[in-house]
Amino acid sequence: MHDENEREALYAIMYAAASRGKGKKGELPKVEDLYPRPGTEERKQQEMRDMIEEKKRTEDWLKSLDLSKLTQNK
Repeated sequence: MHDENEREALYAIMYAAASRGKGKKGELPKVEDLYPRPGTEERKQQEMRDMIEEKKRTEDWLKSLDLSKLTQNK
């Protein structure tokens, strides 16, 4: 996702340079100016939230299984 957003930011820079040349200050913006990638700490926190959410979904799915049917057939 971030690579795609960075690519779009780079396209925006190229289109701007092609249509009007350099910016007001005489220099082109950088990709980081248009799309700042989330920092490492933010990424770790998001990954942790995603793992917790996935764990909850898995636990809910496991609770929905009826294991009594397995023991009745024996």
